[in-house]
Amino acid sequence: MPLALKTRDQFVADEVAAIQAFLPGYFQFQIGSIVRAIVEAHAGTAIWEESLVQFVLARTRLATSTGTYADTFVGDFGLKRLPAVPAGGNVTFTSFTATQQRTIQVGSLVSTQAPQPGIPTPVIGFSVQADTTNPYFNVPTNSYILPPSVTNITVPVLATIAGAQGNVASNTVIVINSPIVGIDIVTNANAFTTGKDAQTDAQLRTYFVQFINSRSEATRAALAFAIQSLSDGVKFDLIENIDYTTQTQRLGYFYAVVDNGSGGIPLSPFLTVVQNALEVVRGFTIMFEVQPVILTTVNISVTVNIPAQFSLSDPNANAQLITDINEALSTYINLIPIGVGNDIYYSRIYQIIYNVIQNDAPAYIFETSLTSLLLNTGTADLLGDSKHEFTPGTIAISIVNF
Repeated sequence: MPLALKTRDQFVADEVAAIQAFLPGYFQFQIGSIVRAIVEAHAGTAIWEESLVQFVLARTRLATSTGTYADTFVGDFGLKRLPAVPAGGNVTFTSFTATQQRTIQVGSLVSTQAPQPGIPTPVIGFSVQADTTNPYFNVPTNSYILPPSVTNITVPVLATIAGAQGNVASNTVIVINSPIVGIDIVTNANAFTTGKDAQTDAQLRTYFVQFINSRSEATRAALAFAIQSLSDGVKFDLIENIDYTTQTQRLGYFYAVVDNGSGGIPLSPFLTVVQNALEVVRGFTIMFEVQPVILTTVNISVTVNIPAQFSLSDPNANAQLITDINEALSTYINLIPIGVGNDIYYSRIYQIIYNVIQNDAPAYIFETSLTSLLLNTGTADLLGDSKHEFTPGTIAISIVNF
């Protein structure tokens, strides 16, 4: 039950009311009177005692602790607040002329554009990450090497500062901050939506309850918590008694498919971290393995037929609508968990786009139609499974004004 706090004036008013109820008209409480001074002294003492109670509660009960005091409370149990997660995704570097070899070093920096005067939007930086599955990645030099005639390359990047501030709209990462000879432009085709802020106090309290409930080790809840506690954005699926490779029955075994939640950043170091976390809580003689998620690219194309007045009222309206639809679809795809039953429904894409149009141009929502919607070149739902995770691919939005 929350503590009912009072102000100094409330304490004074309550004591004056109590005295007048017992001795009506006997005392005068105007400012400067002796009785008024005594009542105000009592109120000052009550405020001091009230602050002592708050001080104790802020340090002895998680329900009333905040900030550092909440961290030290859960720290006594070996638990830490989940930190912020940096946003990540893919950017494409392009050369206007490809007549020579170009090298993009891992760690090269790109960023959003400096804000316009009067616009407080901060510049968000991103660093290029290694992707050993990319055919142009060179392990000895830890860089991407583009041969002559190859005009562009898409590589993963990660925000240099963790948190939701790294979630940027499509086509906003357009500044090359590191010297990259032969590369002319950079951009992000899709919005970045995987950044998360550190846990709030309220989230930490819920997280602490889950922590306590998972102390019965070797249960599914304990295994799941061991993975969840590694990162706030982690995605995973736990499958028991089924062999990962053959998908046939294998008793006394489970496998975990994981994604660190960074938006497609390679998982090699993270797999070892998960392996170690699960080793602590697995049952004796129970065998397991940790596998990286297999990304299934989701490509969407659609034509939005919208009244011409929408563009005429604002020259940038169409561009903003495309940006908002891209961000909404990217967020939807990135939030889908790994596992059977976590599907992308073809009809759901319609709903998301119409919701964006409703927000951007409510006056024309009933006159707007969507045509030529394709989900991975078809019109069928995309079914999730225990090995794959959906990730945004090419999201092509065409607007036709009529």
